[in-house]
Amino acid sequence: MMKKLLFVTILSAYTMLCFAQKEAGTMISMKRNHTYSAKTATDTLLPGNLQGNWLDSIHPVLISGIDGGYVLGNNSYGDVCKGEFFPVTLSYVLEGGIFWFGDKTIIGTPDTIEFAAWDMNGYGGSTLAGSHNQGCPGSKRNSIKVPMDAVDTSSSFANAHVALFSSPEIMYYDYLLGFDMTGFVDDTIGMVSSSNGEGDSLERVWEKWSDGSWYTLQAAGYEDYSLNIDAMIFPVVDMTNAGLCESPFVNGIRMNIYPNPVSEILNVTAEMQEPSVNVRIMLLDANGRTVLEPINISAAVLGAGYQIDLSSLPAGNYYLLLNSGSSRLAQKIAVSR
Repeated sequence: MMKKLLFVTILSAYTMLCFAQKEAGTMISMKRNHTYSAKTATDTLLPGNLQGNWLDSIHPVLISGIDGGYVLGNNSYGDVCKGEFFPVTLSYVLEGGIFWFGDKTIIGTPDTIEFAAWDMNGYGGSTLAGSHNQGCPGSKRNSIKVPMDAVDTSSSFANAHVALFSSPEIMYYDYLLGFDMTGFVDDTIGMVSSSNGEGDSLERVWEKWSDGSWYTLQAAGYEDYSLNIDAMIFPVVDMTNAGLCESPFVNGIRMNIYPNPVSEILNVTAEMQEPSVNVRIMLLDANGRTVLEPINISAAVLGAGYQIDLSSLPAGNYYLLLNSGSSRLAQKIAVSR
């Protein structure tokens, strides 16, 4: 199996960690919502408003490829799809996702990127547990195509990209949420991830090679088969339309919000499936921009119920994000006036 090599650019204002047997590329400080006019081998993603308590133990990084491009993006290996695996215990409605891209390059006419949810009904995928005999992403359950010039990139999560399917989908089984770069001609895009070692060793990130085969990042051979990260992908879900008596755990979080639509006070309760101390709450508008100061709160307080005053916001759709360790979830809310 071909072993993939990489450069790692650590998100820090002043430091960069280089893993053994790897060379450091050029460090370029990113600017918010910036599109480069020429391909750049390595870019540094500054932590911006994500410094400090955001996700506590998670340190966001942009990982570049050995010969240009990005590990979580297109690169010299010809990868065409990237995504994060999400298990389903009880069905819920998937409306799309929030994707944090750190950089993109557009040359000439913008290429088209497809945001998609794949059923995990494929066969022949490779994981560390078994090569070419594991279940893997298969058929696309839902997707939406977007020109690259409409994709948001940012040096912080404050301007993540929101991609919603034209028709929400009820998810009964495990799925992969990610993006398809098949047909890219000149453009380049790179997604932000957690740092190596922060993915809980669960092999949740998958990639599709140019020959059509699927591999987890570990099975692909990155970092001597030990690259252990999560992609910065947040599923946008709706618990109210799946015929549920009780909200399920989605990506490690059971969240309930009411009323929805809301005019002033939004009540939020959440339970973490794994032991957790702190939770980060963020509110994004329909364009993926943060509209309220992020809230750091203890899991115990959030479990008992927390109120957020939305009276200052104009009418429209928003996305409430909860982050705790490697657990993260977004739910759409409507503000009415």
